[in-house]
Amino acid sequence: FAPLHVSKNSRECLVKSAFRKHAMKNTGKKDKNSLKESQEVICEKLREVTGARLFEPEPAKKGNSNTGENLKLITKYPQKTASILDCSEELLFVMHEILGMLESTKQQNVSQMAILTERAFFLFTEDFGEYSQMSPSMHRALQHSVEFMIDYQDQGFAIGELSETAQEAINAPTKKDVSFYSYRGSHSAQNLGCFIRNWMTSDPCVLEYAE
Repeated sequence: FAPLHVSKNSRECLVKSAFRKHAMKNTGKKDKNSLKESQEVICEKLREVTGARLFEPEPAKKGNSNTGENLKLITKYPQKTASILDCSEELLFVMHEILGMLESTKQQNVSQMAILTERAFFLFTEDFGEYSQMSPSMHRALQHSVEFMIDYQDQGFAIGELSETAQEAINAPTKKDVSFYSYRGSHSAQNLGCFIRNWMTSDPCVLEYAE
């Protein structure tokens, strides 16, 4: 389920949706220039009221300043940030509750999660549906976290206990497979080649014969 990725990317989705809404309401379009201007305006205001540094390039880290802690400030203080993002305080408050439950290492109330995710989906559609699509990570949080939570808690552990170390550890070998071993003619053939190679080195049934 990758709870830390889902948490970070869901909050980022809220901010990017605000960029699109601001651009459309102020310029009537969502092209590169108008989105960039909206991003600068909104990020500056967010930094003033919360201290959050967002979408600032950090070449040394090969990314930007959108860390989990910076993004968490956006939903932690909905009374300060809702007017800047042009959305309801309730949406930010509910998202903070949902993502906190997903990050927790304690088992959660599944019925409460179901109510919160349904409400958040409705509020996002009301506030941003006309201007922006929901990201895959946010969709996963709001539409599938309950079924994941039920399955994992039935096995005795919480979603927040799931390590993403294995997911991160495979990045370097996958890049090597793409560069040296996969077919370069099409993305589908390339992905299939990487899948087969990873399957051969990770599938339990295959590894049983390799021991």
